[in-house]
Amino acid sequence: MRLICHESKPDFLCLTESWLNFSHKDFEIRIDGYDLYRRDRCGPTKGGGVCIYVNKNHNFSIDVIENYLNIEMICVEVSQKQTKMFILITVYRLPNARADYTTKLTDFLESIHDKEVTIVCDLNVNFLEKSNSKYFENFKVLGFKQLINENTRINNESKSCIDLIFTNNYNNISGFGTLDINISDHKQIYISRKLNYYLKYNKSSGHKVIRYKDWKNINMNSLNNDISDLNLCFDFQQKDINFMCEQYFDNLTSLQNEHIIEKTIRLKQTPQQWFTIEIKTAIKTKQLKTL
Repeated sequence: MRLICHESKPDFLCLTESWLNFSHKDFEIRIDGYDLYRRDRCGPTKGGGVCIYVNKNHNFSIDVIENYLNIEMICVEVSQKQTKMFILITVYRLPNARADYTTKLTDFLESIHDKEVTIVCDLNVNFLEKSNSKYFENFKVLGFKQLINENTRINNESKSCIDLIFTNNYNNISGFGTLDINISDHKQIYISRKLNYYLKYNKSSGHKVIRYKDWKNINMNSLNNDISDLNLCFDFQQKDINFMCEQYFDNLTSLQNEHIIEKTIRLKQTPQQWFTIEIKTAIKTKQLKTL
């Protein structure tokens, strides 16, 4: 997981079947540059559990939405400057879950139906099996579209599509698909959402605004003075090398944000009708598979 985050730097990394419990401390499973939100399985049985790693670099504001459904689910409300708030949910369903599991989950989704919601889950129900279609009817009634339509768990005995992504705002999705990184018997699934962090569209004028950092006009004297005043040396009495590195890079990032001016340019928006979401998804999949 650390290697994936280092190489591809996802905004969010959602895990099911984390197998974490009270004996696993946060510092043991930390990933540099990410905040961890977790919900471990309670009870005598091993396994299960879900968690979400959130990239710190984009300054997301995260609020955990508490639920008392007694199901393995973590739900966070994500907001960011110049971006519409949305809710990200990660769910794991036991293969032998109780009959009221779906009712509990859909009742909770109905309570937040007026918000944009993305669900990344392992429901242990084969979406491609026609006999299971009734299981997903409640999601359709609530306006959710399921995006993954290929087998995600393949072994010598069976193959099934049980790792799923649901969204109730398909128009805000720029890409999705599966990856095969060979870290488990499941394929990894991914989704790309339009965050509008780098691009801000002006609907009235049909133009877009691109924000960027101006590296050419840095006041080097001021920057050098601040660097000399900042202690960038490692404290070798600190035993946690991860903490030392994170503190070091946080200081450098703070200097960068202070001295490198953010600018904007306004470009005429000329949308290309042929550049569909299917093409975007194919490009994204190719890029991720080359990592």
